[in-house]
Amino acid sequence: MSAHRTAARTAAAKFEAIARHYLPRGYTIEYRKGLSGRHYGRRMLIKAPRPVTARALYVFLHECAHAHLHADNGRTPRHVEEMEAVQWAYAKMQKHGIPVPPSIVEREQRYVAWKIVQAERRGAKRIDDRAREFAGDDQISKMRLKYEKVLGKSRHPNAANGRPKRPS
Repeated sequence: MSAHRTAARTAAAKFEAIARHYLPRGYTIEYRKGLSGRHYGRRMLIKAPRPVTARALYVFLHECAHAHLHADNGRTPRHVEEMEAVQWAYAKMQKHGIPVPPSIVEREQRYVAWKIVQAERRGAKRIDDRAREFAGDDQISKMRLKYEKVLGKSRHPNAANGRPKRPS
């Protein structure tokens, strides 16, 4: 076996051990093939990639963060939940000496900015200052433009969430 393969397997084993350490008690895992994740609180289920690379570990930890931090049944605004999950996962990786690629941080800033714009469009009374600072004004402005392109300038009159209804 090559030295590269051995190193990759060693890293994968380390990442999986870290992931197991942060898996919330009583939760079930379903591994996904892609690099996306989902947390289902009521079902106590995390769907995430097998944490064998740094990027996959980050996604896994991000979903674990939702389980650890957001058990208040939707009282926390979504943009705040996402920012907190990003920061929690980032801190856990740093704690274990695993560098988080800047591309992940930039992607998450865009995602939080998107959630802020969605909240604004849905009539949020207040946007969390920490989330606004995390996302950055430039990203929020870019997401506002993107939102306008995707959904149009104003809400569709037939849909409460701003999206047109699908044709029947």
